[in-house]
Amino acid sequence: MNKTIPHELNRLPDSIESQLAALKTKHQRHQDMLERHKELKARRRERHRDKWHRISLPPIVLI
Repeated sequence: MNKTIPHELNRLPDSIESQLAALKTKHQRHQDMLERHKELKARRRERHRDKWHRISLPPIVLI
């Protein structure tokens, strides 16, 4: 690795470049999953706050 050449022009070995690319795509997929999970949690919280889970009709009670 030549220190005088800028980083963009100074490539790493191909095996390391492919590993780095694989890690970047894996990281991006994980970030997307976390964002989706965060949105779903917020939606669930809103639905719970709106009381969508409540039973609309009371159960039949025999006296």
